[in-house]
Amino acid sequence: MLKEHDILRQKYDNNVYLLQEGKRLEKEYNEWLEMRERQGDLFSESSSESRSESGQQEEEFVIQVKGQNMTTLHQNVAMTADELSYSVKNILRKFRSDPTATKAVLELAKDLSGMKRNFVKGLQDLQSIVREKLLTTPVELEERKYYIGKVVQRENKILKIKEKLQIDYDQQIKIKKEEEEKQSAVINKLKETLQSLNEASSKECSKILNDASQRIKADVKNSDAKQKVFAQQFIETKKTSGDQLKQNYEEEREKRKRKFKLSTEVFNWIQKYDADMGMRQGHRGIDGGIEGHRGIDGGT
Repeated sequence: MLKEHDILRQKYDNNVYLLQEGKRLEKEYNEWLEMRERQGDLFSESSSESRSESGQQEEEFVIQVKGQNMTTLHQNVAMTADELSYSVKNILRKFRSDPTATKAVLELAKDLSGMKRNFVKGLQDLQSIVREKLLTTPVELEERKYYIGKVVQRENKILKIKEKLQIDYDQQIKIKKEEEEKQSAVINKLKETLQSLNEASSKECSKILNDASQRIKADVKNSDAKQKVFAQQFIETKKTSGDQLKQNYEEEREKRKRKFKLSTEVFNWIQKYDADMGMRQGHRGIDGGIEGHRGIDGGT
């Protein structure tokens, strides 16, 4: 039974593949027709009859995949799907009638890999779906459809709000990005201006420092020259002052000698004068006494 189910599943997969291939060819053919219609305006009116004839031929064109048209492919897929569904139901009935086999298969499913594990998982999912459908009443099914519809409406509403918010967000991001670009441009311009000012200031400072350095060097050079001149003048002045002081000292000594000599001579003159005056006073006293004595004698 499982082998037959595998064959049916492979057949179903093959039919689905052929149907998808047919849909792809049909899509390409429709695109080709649309392109021909868009290019139809480029042709002149004289070719309208040829286009109508080719259109009739195109209408008769039928897409086929491995000799089967699209209707046959759809029927094959639907038929194999029904057969596959019937096979699955039979397998489920067999497992339901034998719980031990079901348990053993579930235990084996843990060690399976690849396609077999997927098959077992598909059976379990199908069992859950079938059980849910069997246990669900029509009223519950309608309520579930109504609830699902409400959820879908709410999700669509939320999706619209989300899209609107996304648009607003993108616009705000765009505005913010433009503002950031403007600010970046202003900042870059300010940086360039600041850099140019710094360069100009550095050049001006360097020029001022160079001028000041040259002036200082010139002033130092002039100062050194003046110091040398002043030192020479000081030495000469000191020498002149020493010579003048020595000369003044000699003159002062000569003057003191002369003064001392004059003082000594004056002192000697004074002493001599005093001595002379003392002798004269003594002679006068003697003469006075003599004269007095003579007067006394005459009175008597």
